[in-house]
Amino acid sequence: MVRTVYEATAGGATFLLKHYHSAGLVNALKYTILPTRASTEWKVMQRFNELGIPTARPIIFGEKRRLGFLADSFFAASFIDDSKSYGPFTLKLMRQGLWNETIKTVLFSKLARLTAQLHEASVFHADFHLGNVLVSNQKSPSPDLHVIDLHTVYFPRRLKRRQILLNLARVAESIRQLGADQVPIFLDMYLDLRPGFAPSTKDLAAEVGRLVAALDRRKIKSRTRRCLLRSSRFTPARRGRFKMNLRRTVTPQEVIDIISAHDSVAPSGDSRLIPPSNKNKVTALKATISSGPTKFCVKEYRPRSIVRRLLPLASEAKRSWIAGLGLEVRQTPTPETVAWVRGQGREFIITRFIEGAFKLHDYALRARMELPIEERLAFVDALTADVAGFIRHIHETGVCHHDLCEQNILVAGKGPRRTLYLIDLDTVTFRRRLSYGRIVKNLVQLGHLPGDVGVLVKARFLTLYTGQTPREAVRGALFNRIDAGILRRMQAKRRRFLARGDADPHPAPSALKRDWKDV
Repeated sequence: MVRTVYEATAGGATFLLKHYHSAGLVNALKYTILPTRASTEWKVMQRFNELGIPTARPIIFGEKRRLGFLADSFFAASFIDDSKSYGPFTLKLMRQGLWNETIKTVLFSKLARLTAQLHEASVFHADFHLGNVLVSNQKSPSPDLHVIDLHTVYFPRRLKRRQILLNLARVAESIRQLGADQVPIFLDMYLDLRPGFAPSTKDLAAEVGRLVAALDRRKIKSRTRRCLLRSSRFTPARRGRFKMNLRRTVTPQEVIDIISAHDSVAPSGDSRLIPPSNKNKVTALKATISSGPTKFCVKEYRPRSIVRRLLPLASEAKRSWIAGLGLEVRQTPTPETVAWVRGQGREFIITRFIEGAFKLHDYALRARMELPIEERLAFVDALTADVAGFIRHIHETGVCHHDLCEQNILVAGKGPRRTLYLIDLDTVTFRRRLSYGRIVKNLVQLGHLPGDVGVLVKARFLTLYTGQTPREAVRGALFNRIDAGILRRMQAKRRRFLARGDADPHPAPSALKRDWKDV
């Protein structure tokens, strides 16, 4: 979206050409005052060559303007032969079993030396991470490192401590892919070169760790909202009366065809209709897109009040669209959201359909009925452990699902290949940290299961969910609070059923109350 990079040959020499795109009026106006990225990279690369900081050799830059406004710009530099980004290079060594102490020491010491060289020269690279460090002479016992992507480089009079820490944090963020224990090794080598920067490696690691956590939160927050913008993965579009945000894996016309197929499904009696709530229509249907025949799930939202029509911020479909990417960013399995469509007083969320998946309770019942009696206990234990780990991951990543029940968790696969998916994302929000009350409410919603899920299973789930660290008294207090909440929900449900004249769903709910000691 921002630039296109080419490898080109001219006069027998190979070079790298960056073509920077002028994206609209704002950039055209901005670059009448500020230097373009091409000219910045040209000047910075020249300065780096003067300072002896390893990088490519600048060849040429150019700009095309109309009436003084930027229309196009480009920059070319010499091609660094036999090179690969530092991050992918080290991961490749790990896959090949070549990431030993010798090569680790060489690469980390060179990276520390390059980082220290930048800081001693009072250079601030605002996007200094392992993707912008090239490793050349890869087969050599002592490969060379080069800094690239220099359009965000500044030369302040005096480098601030926070700028140095930000560089170290971005490098540490990338090194974590090799293992969390690798970060102190790099920081220790950096401190050997700049001993007065921090009292010890432990102190520096603590400072860098706090900044890495802040960068993670900011990155997750920005990527969560990226589905509303035009980017390499998402784009807004319009077709007739419909406005839409969609992934670039589908076209607007394919989305319209999916909506038309959804509208053709009768309100009852059609096998493609998924039994919905009384407010929304949900269908599962096949459609042919550019990648081939694919099955989609379409959920239609009909605004029930004038408030929801007038306030688009209250849109359940929009919340679901944002939550879909938010869960993806937080590495929480959920069916891939494909498009958010609105128009004609209706809204739609289109997701990919998970074949062979069942809602949690149905999955457990089907599997237990199919298994021999002697295998059922092991199955229940394994499924309980999977669910406990899944819910703990949701809570640790700040995912707040306001209707976390067995109907909103899908399970696909069997045994170790089993995958759990979170669905019905209309009420999902994201918090920095979930409160104790919200966690209890989620566990009450999940524990409010039919009677065939025994209290011993619930107690085992809670033990696995909390882990081995909480004291028995803490776990017991949590269990008792959850059990009391379940009892209140059962009694409220009982009163609603009796008021309607329906059969009592819980004839003796008070008999379900137990204490942690009894378990």
